Amino acid sequence: MRKMDEMERHFADQSIKNAYLFMVVSLFIYTIFKQFQTGKWDFVFLILIVQNLILIGSDQWLKHRADRSDKGPAHVLYMTIVFTAILLAIGAIGLMFHGK
Repeated sequence: MRKMDEMERHFADQSIKNAYLFMVVSLFIYTIFKQFQTGKWDFVFLILIVQNLILIGSDQWLKHRADRSDKGPAHVLYMTIVFTAILLAIGAIGLMFHGK
């Protein structure tokens, strides 16, 4: 299997960015539609928030790993991990009491 050249890698990255943007916008529109329809926030909204936190956290983590002398992204990474853990805990508690 041959390696990608820079142009092919750029096209693949651009395609991934476009697909990701379409997914985020679609989930956001669906969440707003469901909120107006039912008056409640859907589980999809929680997924949308968590996946964006994971995106920000992993981006900061990879930047931090590339340049270990930069200590700025570490704070964002730790805050993202804490917020994700809190959201997952709240979601788990919410699922425990769902339907009662």
